Amino acid sequence: SVIIGGRMARAEAIPRARLYAIQAVSCWMNWLGACAIRDSQSGFRLYPAAVLRALRLRHGRFLFESELLLKAAQAGWEVHEISIHPIYPPGRVSHYAPLRDGVAIIAYMLYQGLRFWLLQGWRLWQSWRTGKEVLYQGPRKL
Repeated sequence: SVIIGGRMARAEAIPRARLYAIQAVSCWMNWLGACAIRDSQSGFRLYPAAVLRALRLRHGRFLFESELLLKAAQAGWEVHEISIHPIYPPGRVSHYAPLRDGVAIIAYMLYQGLRFWLLQGWRLWQSWRTGKEVLYQGPRKL
């Protein structure tokens, strides 16, 4: 299982702009990955070595976290979230660059969503054309 330390138990401690970004990406992540997490952007994570060996990951920085989580969930790995209490000390500077990292994550999620719907449309067309069911069978375990 992939374990995420979710910060939403104390969402009031999270800076507002960051909170909105977390909620938006988590919504897409839950939809595309068929998982139920509230904080897909938390850096507090535990990955089994088997997950890292099994997945072909291509991105770095903050997009790495989204890519790994989405691909692991789609491949059938369980994703669990445990509650943690975030601390944001005054004056602490985040390494997250909203423009660069935010745009990269949004573009990745939009691409994955479009890819998902195109694949579902193709499967539906194949089912109609052949008379056989070719619909999504669920995530596969690597």
